[in-house]
Amino acid sequence: FLRAPAWALAAIFTESYVSLAALLAFFVLLLAFARAGGVGVAPGPPSMQAAKQEPLSASLGLRARHGGLATQLVFTTCHCFVHLATAISLMLILELAVETCIRFEKVGTEGYHSLFHWYRDFEAAAFPDPSGLRARVAAATGGLYPAAVRGAMAVFDVVEAIAVARTSLCTPGSPPLTRIQAVGFYLGMLSFFWVITTPFAGAIFGCYLYVCSNWWHVHYDESFSALRIQHFKGFNRCHINTQGDLEIYGLAMDRVPGDWREDRRWRTPSGGGSQLQPSYKANYPSRWIPFDQGFRDDMGCDGTDSTSVKIVDYLVVKKKRPTAKPQPLNA
Repeated sequence: FLRAPAWALAAIFTESYVSLAALLAFFVLLLAFARAGGVGVAPGPPSMQAAKQEPLSASLGLRARHGGLATQLVFTTCHCFVHLATAISLMLILELAVETCIRFEKVGTEGYHSLFHWYRDFEAAAFPDPSGLRARVAAATGGLYPAAVRGAMAVFDVVEAIAVARTSLCTPGSPPLTRIQAVGFYLGMLSFFWVITTPFAGAIFGCYLYVCSNWWHVHYDESFSALRIQHFKGFNRCHINTQGDLEIYGLAMDRVPGDWREDRRWRTPSGGGSQLQPSYKANYPSRWIPFDQGFRDDMGCDGTDSTSVKIVDYLVVKKKRPTAKPQPLNA
């Protein structure tokens, strides 16, 4: 069992063009993901003096964010290798399960459509047809009646199709599979493989995000999104001032409200619901405000100020102003 994964890995790089192309595409995808997560975004190695002055956790994060493409390749190679090793191991386990069913459970020994043949025998024994009604129905439908039943049962007996095709592939001198049989074999194996690998792939990806965010201090955005925490959100607001400069405010909230109520001040003359002035000039432009039982505002309404928005960043993009052209000197 230990030599089989090594042989399968060597076959991917030396024999299978499709598997190699899929592996390279997956590697490029993981490389782009690592770069987007902050891995190796700073070129060159980190300062050794700065790394020694920082605690261990901060030092690891400093090393992960430096190094450029070399650091990204190290992270991507480790991540991709774990996925590849797990996929090969699970594929071998699936092959072992199919071989066990063939050898000990005799699955696929009767050829294709064994479930349909059993059904026809059971139908003939339990529901005799002395008048030949089933034969007349089959003739009237041009053979559609038995063909539809046979096809429906073949869909529900995927294991048999896999076993028959695998026996034909692994037995010397067997006739080659038709295109439909080959497609059925690969799709059947893919369906079982997809079911057993999905939890492992999710677990590996989750462990990667956990290690990167807690030890290497990268992939913070991706890790936070995966946690599905509704609080600690941020957004940007842009404003063009009277000089034509673009002001960008980074706003953040530590707590996102879950309950809302109507602000009574919204209907006052200084509120956004008044027809006396546009809403963007109102002192209370928002109709809805957060609601909580722990705070009473100046209007006597229960509310909370724990969801207040605070400015965490500020950036000004200066307007490009035309420069005066130099005047030619008078002769």
